Amino acid sequence: MELKVVRKLIDRLNEEGIIYCHWKSNQHVADAFTSVDDIDVLIDQDDILKLNIILNELDYKRFRLPEKRAYVGIEDYLGFDHEKGVFVHLHLHYQLTLGEKFLKGYQLPFAKSVLNRRIFDSENNIYISSHEDEMWLLMLRSALKLRHRDRLKFILGKDIFGSSTHAEFKWLQDNCDVNLFHEIVKELFDGNIASLMMSVYRKNLQYNSVRKLSKAIKEKCRPFKSYTILGGTVTRWLREYFRVCQVINNKIYKSAKSYRRTPIAGGKVIAFLGPDGAGKSTIIKEVYNKLHPVMDVNKIYLGSGDGNSSLMRKPLKASYKYLLKKNILNRKSKKVDESGKTYRVGEDAKAGVIRKVGQFPWIYTLTRERKRKIKQSRRFRNKGYVVITDRYPQTQVIDMADGPRFYLNNNLKHGFPNVLLERFERHSFELANLVKPDVVIILKVSSSVAYNRKSNEIEIDSHKELMNKILNLDFGEDTKRIIIDADQPLEKVSLDTTLAVWRCL
Repeated sequence: MELKVVRKLIDRLNEEGIIYCHWKSNQHVADAFTSVDDIDVLIDQDDILKLNIILNELDYKRFRLPEKRAYVGIEDYLGFDHEKGVFVHLHLHYQLTLGEKFLKGYQLPFAKSVLNRRIFDSENNIYISSHEDEMWLLMLRSALKLRHRDRLKFILGKDIFGSSTHAEFKWLQDNCDVNLFHEIVKELFDGNIASLMMSVYRKNLQYNSVRKLSKAIKEKCRPFKSYTILGGTVTRWLREYFRVCQVINNKIYKSAKSYRRTPIAGGKVIAFLGPDGAGKSTIIKEVYNKLHPVMDVNKIYLGSGDGNSSLMRKPLKASYKYLLKKNILNRKSKKVDESGKTYRVGEDAKAGVIRKVGQFPWIYTLTRERKRKIKQSRRFRNKGYVVITDRYPQTQVIDMADGPRFYLNNNLKHGFPNVLLERFERHSFELANLVKPDVVIILKVSSSVAYNRKSNEIEIDSHKELMNKILNLDFGEDTKRIIIDADQPLEKVSLDTTLAVWRCL
């Protein structure tokens, strides 16, 4: 099913008279309307200003690629379909920048020629390159991509070009006018290149015929090269190495280095807040999974509950879960009175002692963990990442909503244990007050809905008080607040939240 965000774009290009064409893989041009394939559009440079206005009106956003993934004359845009909750990837080509994999080391001066011969695909209501132009471009791209290692693959009997390229080639053979194709190639290049391309045409993209074309076309296109032989080789190797580092970093190191795309306006720290039963963990996972394939994104847990924690705190969490399982501690024992003061009911003296003893290692390890994670979130943000945090420490509400238990708590006695614990907490909360999130998304859920979702964890009166406290949190004028109705079905909450995040980028 077509996505409206793509259909609206193409319709506007047609209505405004923008000179463009979808210039490759037109056999599957319909897939560009469903986000299965990227949208690869060649644009007349005279229409760039009008195009930028259209993209802005349709909520497409330009993203920055790392230097080792960017190419001159090609811009990266993302669009978001508000109905389906799907991202689409738009490549704007202002020039015919193509060539070797990881390099694209040629800029050919034939963009105007291709645009002048574009044809209208009435089935999909989109301008595409002529079949003849697409055929020689496919041959050219295949020839320029050949590397020395491909010779070994051919000897070993492996397919060099891939099944999708062969299918595209066959489709173009069935649709293009071979005589017109020959005339166009002869006009753009010369008789020798035209003869070699006809050989590739007749031999169905056979390796040896493409190799002969590769040698001739590289010689013919030498004036249009962007690199010297040595410079191009080194640049290509460095770009290939960069992709290897990307895989290793994503799986092992997870360092704050940009490998995908980053918003042109810079990174953002987006904090998700909400009580139990709001579906916070599920929504964060959904949003992360939608953003992760298309841009640099990281998620960090800043709470004290069941989320990912430091190695130091894992034994304490395991002990806590064991005590809950044995009914020595009670997850629902914490209550909140009308003044906002917290207290516990339903636990015996033994549980009180355990909580007293456990609070020292717990507060110490939690403070260290939060300080490290807050600094980490800022580093990723400053590198252009969209950082999603599950919760965020705040000092407006004491002993609730990830607020301090001892720091700024005037209800506690000033004994040695409390003074020490207050000192532990102070460092992380002072840092959190200094390094605030750019956006706070509050998932607002009614107590009845939350109880239906997590009846074994929620006490309704305390939940109401906690929800009210969260709704009244104010992180200052530099932090944007967004409230999402989390009583809706989770699918709708996920869509609304992803759209809210998208509008903040």
